[in-house]
Amino acid sequence: MSQNTLSPSITIKTFSVGLAALGLMACSSDDESGTGMIKFYNASPNSPAVFMTIDDDLNSSDTDDVEITVSGIRYGSVTGSVELDNGEYFIELAWQDSDSYDRDDLVVIYEDTVKAQTDSTTLVVLSEDIETPRVFMYNIPVLSEEEQEDDNDNDLFNLRLLNMASESEIPSVDVYISKSNETFNEAELITTVDYSDLSANLKLSQDDYTIYLTEAGQNSVLFTSEELSYSSATQYLLSIRNNQGAGESPFVLDWMANSSIVYQYNDKNAQSQFKIYNGIETHEQLPNYQTNIDVSLTGLKEKFDLTQLPYGGMSTTMTAPNGDYSVDIVSTEQQSQLQTNHLLTLPENIKRTLFLYLEEVAVDEDNDGNVDEDGDGIIDETEVHIRSLQVTNSLRDSIYDHQITAVNLIDNDDFNSITLYYVRSDEVIETAEYSQYTTFGSERTLTLLNNTYTVYAVAREGSSEVILATDTLTLDEESGELMVVLDENDNSSSGYAMTFMQQ
Repeated sequence: MSQNTLSPSITIKTFSVGLAALGLMACSSDDESGTGMIKFYNASPNSPAVFMTIDDDLNSSDTDDVEITVSGIRYGSVTGSVELDNGEYFIELAWQDSDSYDRDDLVVIYEDTVKAQTDSTTLVVLSEDIETPRVFMYNIPVLSEEEQEDDNDNDLFNLRLLNMASESEIPSVDVYISKSNETFNEAELITTVDYSDLSANLKLSQDDYTIYLTEAGQNSVLFTSEELSYSSATQYLLSIRNNQGAGESPFVLDWMANSSIVYQYNDKNAQSQFKIYNGIETHEQLPNYQTNIDVSLTGLKEKFDLTQLPYGGMSTTMTAPNGDYSVDIVSTEQQSQLQTNHLLTLPENIKRTLFLYLEEVAVDEDNDGNVDEDGDGIIDETEVHIRSLQVTNSLRDSIYDHQITAVNLIDNDDFNSITLYYVRSDEVIETAEYSQYTTFGSERTLTLLNNTYTVYAVAREGSSEVILATDTLTLDEESGELMVVLDENDNSSSGYAMTFMQQ
C-alpha cells in the first residue's frame, strides 16, 4: 500500500466545562511560554504496531529542532508523555510494511497538526478499522501541585472515562461504581459516555472499587470489573473498548495513569476458551497407548470430556467458566490411565491451548547425579513422562501483520534446539531477517508482515545443520494469528513435521 492512500477523519474534543471550578486552568493558546505533553493511544482493533512522529517542519530536509518518533504502539497500548514547548506541531501516524524503520519507508495513515498546550496533555487516539481510521484528540489539563496536595489531604483521586468501543452496537454507556465489597445494588451512576466521548474529571474518595458498565438507561450489567485500587491523587483514565476475548461481555477496560503502562481489565465473570493438542507419541513404555486419548477436565463449576483425540490432532474450541481445572488423560483403546491431575488455568476472557507431549527422562536410582554408572557412554535407564504446556492464544486481529507462536514438542538428544527460518523470495536461510529459536517443551512468539515465506525447521547436530521440515507460508489480511507445532512424524522422510494452524 502506498503512503497517504487512506483518508481518516479527525474529531477534536476539548472538555473545559467546569474545569475552572475544579481548579484546572489551561493556558491560553497565545501563551508561548511553558510546556505541554502529547500521548498516543492505539484503539484501532485491527491495526499493526503504529509509529507516531511529531515534527516542527514536515517540508524541511534539514535537521529539525523537533523530530520525535515513538514506535511499536500496538492495539490497547499507550505511549509515555512526549514533553514539548507550547505550540503547534505536525503529527504523523504510520505503520511499518517493510524491514526498514526509516520514516520515509513507513505507510502514513494520518497527517495533521497537534498542539502542545501549557500544563495540559493532548491525548491522540487512533480508532476504528485501520483501513478507514479515525483520529480523535482530547485536551486534558494537568493537575497543579497545589491541587494534588489538596486532593491527597482530602483522600481524593481523579478519574476520566473514555468510550472507544467503536464496533459496539451500544453507542452510549452508563458507568457505575461501588466499593469493592459491595454489589451493583449499592453502585452509583457516575457518568454516561457516548462513543468517542471523554468524561469530565471526576473526584472520588480513595478506596478499592468495582466498575460496572450498562447500556445507557438500562439496568442489565454488561461488564463487572475486578477490584480496582485508587490510593493517590493521580489522574487516572479508564478507556472502554471492544472485547476481542472469549467472554460474552462486549467490553474491556484499559487502565492508564501517567506512564506508558496499560493494565487491561476483563469482565470478572467472563468465560474462557480452551483447545487441547495431542502430541503424545507412542512409546514401548506405554504399551496400552495407540495414538488416541480421552481427556477429562474437572473444575469447580463444570466438567468437560473429550474423546478419541488422535496423535497430532487438535480438539475443537470449548467454552468454559474461568478458573482452574484438573486434567486427566486415558488411552482411548484400553482406557488405561496415562496421567492425572495436570493443571489447566483459564483466567477470565482468555483463550488457551493445552499441549500434551512425551518426555524421556534419564533414571538416577541412587540419586548420585550419575545416569551412566557403567561408564559406557550410554544412559543406563530412561522412563517417560507425559508433560503439558499451557499456551495463551493471541487475541490480536491485525490485518497487516500476524503473530506466529512456535511450539517445539520434539525430544531428541542429538539436538537441544530448533530454529525456524522464515525466508522470503530474495533471501536464503543465512540472510533471513526473521527466525525463531525454540527449545523442547517451550513456546516462542514472532510477528511477521504479510508476505510469502519458505519456512525451514533447522537443527544443529554437531557441526552440521539439518533441515527437519519445510513448508510454505503465505500471510495476507485474512490469515489471522497462527501456531506452528514441531513434533515427530513417522510418515515424513526426516521423521519430523511442522504444522501451521489457527490460534
